[in-house]
Amino acid sequence: MPRQFYLPIVLTILLFTTTASNAQTSDTRIIKLKQKAAYHPKAMHIVSVKDDREDTADIGYIRTGLGQKETHINLDNGLAAAVSQFIFNNFDQDVSTPEFEMHINNLEVSDKPIGLKKQVDMRLKISFYQHGNKITEFTASNYIQYMDDAGSRAEQLIRQGIEYCIKEIDNWAAQNSNTVLARPQINVIVTIANTSDDPDIIVYSKQRPLTFDDFRATPDDLSFAAAATYSGTGMSYTAERMNSKTTLKVTIMPTFSKDKSWYKKDKNSPRVLKHEQVHFDITAIKTCELVNSIRSFNFSADNYAKELQNLLKENEKQTGEMQQQYDKETNHGTILLKQQEWANMVAEKIAAQNCF
Repeated sequence: MPRQFYLPIVLTILLFTTTASNAQTSDTRIIKLKQKAAYHPKAMHIVSVKDDREDTADIGYIRTGLGQKETHINLDNGLAAAVSQFIFNNFDQDVSTPEFEMHINNLEVSDKPIGLKKQVDMRLKISFYQHGNKITEFTASNYIQYMDDAGSRAEQLIRQGIEYCIKEIDNWAAQNSNTVLARPQINVIVTIANTSDDPDIIVYSKQRPLTFDDFRATPDDLSFAAAATYSGTGMSYTAERMNSKTTLKVTIMPTFSKDKSWYKKDKNSPRVLKHEQVHFDITAIKTCELVNSIRSFNFSADNYAKELQNLLKENEKQTGEMQQQYDKETNHGTILLKQQEWANMVAEKIAAQNCF
C-alpha cells in the first residue's frame, strides 16, 4: 500500500544572503548525491535501480541567481546511475538477504517563493520488484524552506526520500519474511539412468558389452567402414519450485541405438567389435563429464532450461570431436597399436571417473 511521509524542515537564517556563484551558464544544473546515510537495511538488499519515468530529461527545477531564474536540475550521470552509486557506495548491504530491484516511477523537484523565504518541494514514488514481479511501492513527499542554496536543499530532500523508501521496504521484508522471495536457490540433483523402456536402446553399463546382435540396422554399402555405432547422451529434467527454492532433477542417459547401428557380416571380427565398443565407451566418458559440468554449474532460477541445453550442446560437440579423433588416429581400428592405446586410455578414464 502506498505510504507518504511529511517531514517539514524549516531553516531560518538571520542574514539574507544571495550567492551569485550558484547561477548556471547551462540550462541544467547537475546535482551530486552526498555519500552519507543514516540507515542500513538488514532484511533485504538492492541489486539494481531502473528509471521508469516517462520523461527522463531532468528531475525538475530550482531558482538560481540574482534573478531567481528557473533552472532545470538533474542528478550526476542521470537518475538511475546516481541513485545506484549512492546505494552501492553508501549502504552496507547484506547480499545474503533477499534481493530487490528498485524502480523509480516518479521524482519531481520544484522551487517557489514563500514570503521572504523560498521552498523546495520533492515528490518521489518508488516500486520494488523481485525477479520481474512488482512487490510493493512507496511514496514520499517532503519540503524545505530555505534562504541559501536551493540545489543543496533539493539534494537533501532526494537523499532523505530514497533512504525513507529503502527503510520502508526493509521493514516490509522483515515483516513478510515467511512469504518474501529470498535470493533464488537452485538445488541440482543429477542421476545417470541405467535402464530404458525402449527395447531398441541399450543404456551403457560396464557389465553389458556390445555384441554383433545389437547392430540391427541395414549396413551402408557405400561406406568403407566395417561397422557403425550410433551412440549418444540423452537428458531429461523436472523442476519443482517452492517460494525461492527450485529443485532441478536431471537424468542423464548414455545410449546405444540398435536400430541405427550396423555392421557388415563379412567383417564381423572381434577386432571390429572392440573398436565399436570403444566408441560407446567414449560416449560414456563424455556423459560422466556432462554430469560433473551440471553439478558444478551455477544455474539461474529463470534460465536453467536454456543453460542445461547449452551444456548438453557443448558436450555433444566435444564428444563428436573425440570420436573423430579416435577414428582418425586408429584409422577406424586398422592401426592395431593405436587401437590398443586408445582402448587402454578409455578404460583408465572410465575407471577414474567412477560414474559406472
